[in-house]
Amino acid sequence: MNNKRDWIEIRGARQNNLKNISVKFPRNKLSVVTGVSGSGKSTLLFDILCQEGERKFIGATGRAADHVRLFVIGL
Repeated sequence: MNNKRDWIEIRGARQNNLKNISVKFPRNKLSVVTGVSGSGKSTLLFDILCQEGERKFIGATGRAADHVRLFVIGL
């Protein structure tokens, strides 16, 4: 796993409780994020990682993704 494409990398995340955090998640592997209450786990995963993935997915698929987005958010 030395190839850059083998990792999902977040650099310098600053939002809510996160203070300039950098992390790498291996692709195609199960990863677990742990920490005390209020440490920024949800912010890292939902507000940063998932939103960026959604932005890239919608950008790559164009207007047709609007229907998919409404369906996924409605789950």
